[in-house]
Amino acid sequence: MTTPENAVPIEEEQEITATKPRISFPTFDTEDVETWFVCLEAAFYVNAVKLDKHKFNAYATKRAQSANT
Repeated sequence: MTTPENAVPIEEEQEITATKPRISFPTFDTEDVETWFVCLEAAFYVNAVKLDKHKFNAYATKRAQSANT
């Protein structure tokens, strides 16, 4: 069997490290919900979270972690 000239060798043991982005979410303000949403969208923008499903998952995960502590 021959290998292509542009083949990339695969190392046997590679360590892959996954990291979660840490988004600093604003504290919910019942007196000023509109500003809270603006700050929340700014937090997503700064962290390059663009898709609504990713925004939902990020905030839902944060809420779940807060409830468990």
